[in-house]
Amino acid sequence: MANVKNINVPNRMMLSYFKIEEKAILIETTIDASVIIIDDYKISSDSAMVLPVKHLSNTYIISTPEYSNQTYNYVQFAIAALNKSTEVRIIFRFEPNLPLTVDGIEYQDGSEFVIVLNEFETYQIRHNADLSGTFIKASSIVAVFSGNRCAKIAFKNRNDSGFCSHLVEQIPPVDRLDNTYIAPPNINRHGTILKVVSPFKSRVTYHVGNKKTTVFLVPQGYFEFSITENQVAVIESERPVLLTSFAAGSDTSGDPYMITIPGVTQYLNEYTVVTPSNFTSNYVALIID
Repeated sequence: MANVKNINVPNRMMLSYFKIEEKAILIETTIDASVIIIDDYKISSDSAMVLPVKHLSNTYIISTPEYSNQTYNYVQFAIAALNKSTEVRIIFRFEPNLPLTVDGIEYQDGSEFVIVLNEFETYQIRHNADLSGTFIKASSIVAVFSGNRCAKIAFKNRNDSGFCSHLVEQIPPVDRLDNTYIAPPNINRHGTILKVVSPFKSRVTYHVGNKKTTVFLVPQGYFEFSITENQVAVIESERPVLLTSFAAGSDTSGDPYMITIPGVTQYLNEYTVVTPSNFTSNYVALIID
């Protein structure tokens, strides 16, 4: 049986917006270990994988849920630096193109924003627009997390989307992305929204059942499609892309959540599964290439 260690992080470590803070946490173990963040803040909870430092890099493409006009629904992403004097260049992608003001300077879609972070310093950005396609290029290794402050995600214009939920996932770097993905459905949900984001110009084909669809993406481009509880999607791209999954919320089965889907080259033959202790039901999706 695997050994499990819980580390409680105080609320004061929650990141602010548009502020450089020393709030990154480095975890080191004597043997290989899995690390999962289980976030439980007020009425909202979510979890996120944590990538090993050896799998981090300096170039990222962001995926976030679509913005909807409601209280606390801030689309957001956060960056943590591992080394001193790390210059981080951010090329914004906004949909819709609403201006973002930071320290009195207005940024538009396509604008470049530059910050310098030292070891274990963090910076979080929020906006009332979808930030998917935002490109990050750092001078050294950084970690990037993305999501939403508290989002409602409805499936195909259904009204029973439940409460809003905090969405968060760590984003893998561009050099860890893949060309082929298999996306499972989310059980006990009306459906799942899948978002494909591309750092490059690429042709992407996705298969759902007997239907095949091809989409052409420009650099920093993205598109979404949906699957039901009983469907599986296969995504194939000419060049590597990022795939994220958003489980729709409902009044009966729970709030929405976000998953970063690994590509087929990331598959292993052995896994350790971590689940929270205060949930009555937990699920595992098994995918075979």
